[in-house]
Amino acid sequence: MYSLEPVRSRSAGRLRCRDRSGPPRQLRPTTTDHVTFRDCGVAIKKFSNSNGDCWSGCLVVDQRNTAGYGAGTVIALVTQAPEGRQAQYLWYSTDRGRSFQAGGPAPVLPNPGVNDFRDPKVIWDADCDRRFMVNAEGQKLGFYASPDLRSWQRVGEFQRNYLGVLECPDISRITADDGTSHWVLGTSANGKGRGLPATYAYWTGAFDGSSFTPYRPEPEWLDYGFDFYGAVTYPIFFTTARLALSVDGRHPPVPERNLLSSTEIGGFRRLLQTTPFWSMKHA
Repeated sequence: MYSLEPVRSRSAGRLRCRDRSGPPRQLRPTTTDHVTFRDCGVAIKKFSNSNGDCWSGCLVVDQRNTAGYGAGTVIALVTQAPEGRQAQYLWYSTDRGRSFQAGGPAPVLPNPGVNDFRDPKVIWDADCDRRFMVNAEGQKLGFYASPDLRSWQRVGEFQRNYLGVLECPDISRITADDGTSHWVLGTSANGKGRGLPATYAYWTGAFDGSSFTPYRPEPEWLDYGFDFYGAVTYPIFFTTARLALSVDGRHPPVPERNLLSSTEIGGFRRLLQTTPFWSMKHA
C-alpha cells in the first residue's frame, strides 16, 4: 500500500512526512495488514524543485492514461507553496510509486488569492465519469472536477464558519448496514470555541458530483480526545482470505475504509511531550 505516508506531521496518511532534520519529504511505507508498516525509502526528496517542498496531498492510479504519462501511472496531487503561495501541483510515477517526477513547474490548481489553499483529496466519481477533488480553503472546502487530472474546474463548495481553519478534507461513499448508499464528507477542524473537539469532523449526506448536502448541519466527531487530527480515509483491498469471508461464498463483503490520523495538534503536544507516533482507527 505505497500510497500512504507516515504520520509524523499534520497531514497524516497523505503525502507528507516531516522529520527533525528539515522540511517535509515524501516517504513510502507499505503494509500487508494495515497495522504494521515498513519503510521503503523516499519517494520525493526534499528540495526537489524550485516550487518548494511537497506538502500534503493524495495519490491516484491513472488507469485510463488521462494525464498522458501512461496507463497505470501513479499521479500525486500535492500542495507546494513557492513564495508562500499555496497551490496544487501534479507529480507522477512510472515505477509504481517508488519515485516521482514533477509534471511541470505550473500548478494544475492555481491559488485564487487566498491564504489557505491546500490538502487536495481526489477520488473517482463513477456517476459523473470524472475525477473529483475536495480542497481545504480556510473556512470552506472547495469542490473541483477534472477529466484528466490536469485541468480542474470549480463546481461547488461547502462552508462552515464556526470550525476554524479546515484542513485535510476527505470524501467517500459508504454502504450502511441496511444496504443503502451514502456519502461522508470529513475534515480536520477546530471546534474548541464552541466546547467541541479539535479533531476530525464529518457529515453524512448526499453528493451529486458538484454539491454535498448533509443530512444534519452539525458535524459528528470521530474522536473527542486531543490526538486525532489530519486524518484521511483509504479503501481496504481484500485478500483472497478476506474474500472467502463473504456471506454466501460468492459475493465479496461490503468494502471497508481505514482512517489514518496524526497526533500532532498543539493541545495534545502540550499535554504529552513525546516523539511522533502513528495512530490508526477504523471508520
